[in-house]
Amino acid sequence: MPDFFLRRSIGCIGLVFSLLACAHRPPVAAPAAPPPPVLAPAPREYNAFAPETFYSLLVAEMAGNRNRLDVMLSNYQQQAHATRDPEVVARACRLARFVNLREAALSLCSLWVDVSPNLVEARQALLAESLQANQLKAAFVQAEFLAAQGEESGLDVLAARAVQQSVTDAQRVEELLPLYQQLAARYPAKTDVLLGTSYLLQRQNQLEAALEMARKGLAQKSDDFGLISQESRLLLALNRTDEANARIKRLLELQPNNQRLRLHYAKSLATHNLPEAQQQLAILLREAPEDGDLNLAQALVLLEQNKLSEAEPLLAKLTQTRHASSAQYYLGRIYNQQGDYSRAVEALTAVPPGPDYLPALGQLIAALQKSGRSEEALVALDKASAQMQLADEKKAPLDKPRAQMPPQARSNITLLKANLLADMNRSDEAVRLLSEALSTQPNASDLLYGRALLYGRLGKDAEAEADLRTILLATPQHAATLNALGYGISKNPQRLREAEGYVQQALTLAPNEPSIIDSLGWIYLQQGKIGAALKLLKQAYSLLPDPEIGAHLGEALWLKGEKNEAKTLWRQIQKQAPQSEPLLNTLKRLNISLD
Repeated sequence: MPDFFLRRSIGCIGLVFSLLACAHRPPVAAPAAPPPPVLAPAPREYNAFAPETFYSLLVAEMAGNRNRLDVMLSNYQQQAHATRDPEVVARACRLARFVNLREAALSLCSLWVDVSPNLVEARQALLAESLQANQLKAAFVQAEFLAAQGEESGLDVLAARAVQQSVTDAQRVEELLPLYQQLAARYPAKTDVLLGTSYLLQRQNQLEAALEMARKGLAQKSDDFGLISQESRLLLALNRTDEANARIKRLLELQPNNQRLRLHYAKSLATHNLPEAQQQLAILLREAPEDGDLNLAQALVLLEQNKLSEAEPLLAKLTQTRHASSAQYYLGRIYNQQGDYSRAVEALTAVPPGPDYLPALGQLIAALQKSGRSEEALVALDKASAQMQLADEKKAPLDKPRAQMPPQARSNITLLKANLLADMNRSDEAVRLLSEALSTQPNASDLLYGRALLYGRLGKDAEAEADLRTILLATPQHAATLNALGYGISKNPQRLREAEGYVQQALTLAPNEPSIIDSLGWIYLQQGKIGAALKLLKQAYSLLPDPEIGAHLGEALWLKGEKNEAKTLWRQIQKQAPQSEPLLNTLKRLNISLD
């Protein structure tokens, strides 16, 4: 079963508006008469602090003036919990958030809501920190309160975060969906609630219901781009492409100077019509040639069309902008694809911790491997793991906010190292590494999935099946795991019917996923259903020309009697990936020489 990588979507333009307030001083005139007596203002009540509390806060403020934010936060954090004074708690919480000390910020924001439960700012802060900590149900409580107060609730953002979670957290969508549906019934005019509900329904593959929610939102706010985007995404997912683009194109005809809408149109086109997407972005770039977001979007569209020479100068220009991290990552990918591994290593090493760090680390390991530097790759992974450990122990300076890493970062690094060890013929060591990680995270689905694939490579099919079934106990509707289970047990000719059932179930959940289509075609081929297998394998290979899918397709052609076509395909694969194990195994099993 081939491995696949997620594509990145094109980024959106952020617009910043500033409001300037002006003040003027009235002319001074001599008074004609003595001023009336000034009444003393009403005395304001302050909380009385004990001397030691007052001294601690005074020291905190002095430390802040000297940029010793660690001392300042430590004192404020201590006094916030000791006094529970709303102003002290608020200042401590704001300070912890400013220095990006996430655990302290979450604790202090919870305390702030506790002492000031009706304060919108406190609720908003706790919502943001709960989202940052991936505590989605806790975030929902705050969002629900804000919605009831008529404030911006962020319920659409919360739902978007939920649907982007890994296999481990997929159950949260099932928990959140009924809560959102209740809110949608209670607040039928709140577009953020309707949009969030649509996101969750889409994740559950309830596309028609998700589309209905999006359109209910558009009935309330027809120009909401989040809702327009969601509607067009759902129409595309339902294979109603023309309807999706017609919807956006009509809006664009009415608002030809609406750059945000044109960008959305370009994003929609990028899923199926890259040349037209490139053209729309070119129109936008004529109006704003230095816009970093547009240049990055155009570079990504060019990369998707394999126009590396056109994308490279755009990305090189972006290395001196706020998009430097993404630019270095994509430059590294280009150099890897061109076989220029030394430049790839240089570019990828420059990617700092943040959203591009983990994919860049994967590309860096690939570059080092392909250039025969696997030991250096191991060192790079150990260094990345040590940096994660340092961040977890909060040893980074408090006055320098740390870049945030996704919750699955540690697991991803472990998986990268395990795969590298396996490629170095150290598979037993790789399994031990994953088993050690699972001893502290026994239900981590990504680690279980990785170990299952390794067991499969080692021929330990029973152990692989056990890991995959453990994942399905928590997330029974996970397509990738169902596919892996079906593909794995298809090695046993006595279990082909059972394997077909799992893969058919996976295909229902992800009908356009080439790896699943390939698995079903491969099972049909082993069952002797050569015509049905050939149709599926051709479809899978057209979606993704992967060497393993090509090896399967070639075998179907061979068994169909189309031997010249099979050899032509295998030769193409051999030229692109001469060491492809699936191809070599297929040729050996069928006793075929391509010489």
